[in-house]
Amino acid sequence: MNGDTEKIGIIRLHEKWADFYTIVAQVLILSLFAGVCFLAEQTGVDAAERSGAFVLLGPIILGTVIWQAAGFGLARIHMIINGIDLERGSTHDERTRG
Repeated sequence: MNGDTEKIGIIRLHEKWADFYTIVAQVLILSLFAGVCFLAEQTGVDAAERSGAFVLLGPIILGTVIWQAAGFGLARIHMIINGIDLERGSTHDERTRG
């Protein structure tokens, strides 16, 4: 049972990390996107060329996926280092005691 709470704690820790950096990445990407749109508006770029800038919304989704994957990947590495076996649901210490 202790292994389960430890797994959940590790996953929550790294999920919070991933969520924080997801927000940071989205703010940076949105500000870059807004800057490009603002410059296009000020320089008089027509709507057909400006619509291509909206394709840049794809990196927002990719940025979110990358940060979430990094967070859960680090959680898995953390569990491996601590000797937590996800398939058996036990820790290394529990297996050596019994």
